[in-house]
Amino acid sequence: MAGNNIVNYGGIAFDVDLTPLLGLEVGYDNVWYDYEDHFGTLALNTKNVNAIGDINPSLSGVFDRIEQAPHLSLLWHVAPDTTASLSYQFRQVNYTANEPVVGNILGVFDRSSIRDNRQHTVYVGLDHQFRPDFYGSVQAGASYYDYYNNGTTSIGPYARISLTYVYALESSLQAGFQEGRSASDVVGTDVNHIVTDAEMSVVYAKLRQRIVPNLFANLSATGQRSQFNGGGSIDGLTEYFYELGAYLEYQFNPHFSAQAGYDFDHLDSEIAHRSYYRNKFYVGATATF
Repeated sequence: MAGNNIVNYGGIAFDVDLTPLLGLEVGYDNVWYDYEDHFGTLALNTKNVNAIGDINPSLSGVFDRIEQAPHLSLLWHVAPDTTASLSYQFRQVNYTANEPVVGNILGVFDRSSIRDNRQHTVYVGLDHQFRPDFYGSVQAGASYYDYYNNGTTSIGPYARISLTYVYALESSLQAGFQEGRSASDVVGTDVNHIVTDAEMSVVYAKLRQRIVPNLFANLSATGQRSQFNGGGSIDGLTEYFYELGAYLEYQFNPHFSAQAGYDFDHLDSEIAHRSYYRNKFYVGATATF
């Protein structure tokens, strides 16, 4: 999205073998989102408020948030190349912008925190190495969602599947599927009909090819189906997002790299005036610690 936007990921995990067959993993993940686009003023007929007072939220209002997710996994080493797991994850999502996001400034409106939520996820997993250059992972379970600021709860599926084939030195092909919920820029029609988030089903494939030492070519393809939760007439509507990408990456060292690439995006939505085609060209740098 346009603007100087920040997404920061962090995580830590601790593994210990309790017995030759049983292990334990304790971890914590944190994601912080901060968008440049902020709400203007509450005056009528301005950037975020129309002539009759209806609110059009900013990107900060609908996306700025902190997600914290500790997890605990019991591991069973079924065989040298196979590990089964039983896991629990707690996720706390707090929207941090404190901006008006839905309603009418002349009447009643809600702020960003109306979509704060807690998630409890229980899932089983299996990691297996078919051979040294081919391995896969699957997780499946269910999540309980508590949107405590608007008094609603629900249950949804959770899944993550990935297969990786390392076909040459520092070159690999990965494919996968993910099922879960994520934040949506669609907030709802009024304070009584809030879109809490969207159920997302994602299929993806990634190819990484080493050209020469430190220089890599990357190709990716993603297909995503989103179904909105809540929002009155919006509830249950779907949209499909497709992305094709290609970029070159040069790694200066294990921590710093530079990229230049191209993405083609297409959104096909059941909500009026949201569908689009987009071409993106970009250059960037990445720091990993």
